[in-house]
Amino acid sequence: MAVRFAAEGADVVVADVDAAGAEETTRLVGAQGRRGLALRCDVSHKAEIDALVAAAAARLGHVDIVVANAGVVESDTDCLRLTEEQWQRTIGVNLTGVFFTLQAAANRMIAQGGGGRLIAISSIMSEWGAPGTPAYTATKAGVRQLVRSFAMACGRHGITCNGIAPGFIETAMTARYRAVPGLLDAFVARTPVGRIGQPASSPGRSSSPTAVSARGCTARLPPSDVSLHPSMRAFFTRNGRSITRYVIAERATVASAAPAMTTTVSGVQPWSATGRLAWTALTAPISTGKWMR
Repeated sequence: MAVRFAAEGADVVVADVDAAGAEETTRLVGAQGRRGLALRCDVSHKAEIDALVAAAAARLGHVDIVVANAGVVESDTDCLRLTEEQWQRTIGVNLTGVFFTLQAAANRMIAQGGGGRLIAISSIMSEWGAPGTPAYTATKAGVRQLVRSFAMACGRHGITCNGIAPGFIETAMTARYRAVPGLLDAFVARTPVGRIGQPASSPGRSSSPTAVSARGCTARLPPSDVSLHPSMRAFFTRNGRSITRYVIAERATVASAAPAMTTTVSGVQPWSATGRLAWTALTAPISTGKWMR
């Protein structure tokens, strides 16, 4: 996502707990001919988020777009065994981090004047629960409500807030699930397009990050181009245990080309296995100059 923003004319601040990864993303941003700034930030701490947004504004002039994309998922647990430490870590990054990232960016945009764009990454798992990742699904459902809440709170300031709900994507976060014998094949077998999603697998117009920050769109949480869709799930029982069967559906969208932007803060920990590449999908162009006016 950071690289795609740069390709469409944005200067990008890349924030991550992985300093080396942030530097690599910044290099890729520079290869697009835009300015990039790598900063270390643990989004579970509000003070670090506030410092991040202040540094972005000081170094690049102003903040027009923020993407709250940092995320973690608990492992080797379930509803009956989840520890307090696992719960707090997931909530801290996935929900507390998103809230204070959106808050800090929104207050900066209001102070600047001229509006802005807030984007948060949820998940298709926000549509239903999962016994093995209860904290993760709870946080992603919470992100959906934060998107709606910030959209209502900030609209009068010319600031929109939208989210994206990805499905099963081939990233570092999903590596351990793909390593389970038969699981990947099961996902692919139930996918109309015969594959799971790729971080940069939507090279066309539907992947434009500016589309999700369109001036006339707010409080929306579209699924990605290749996503698990709740209307296509089926439940069945095996050996007395309830199993959820998911189907990945192709979601096609069209977006108009966008004019240049100025600055992007990517308060993120993207999920790409290779380095901070993500994707997005929605329709409509972005407008420069006057936001929502």
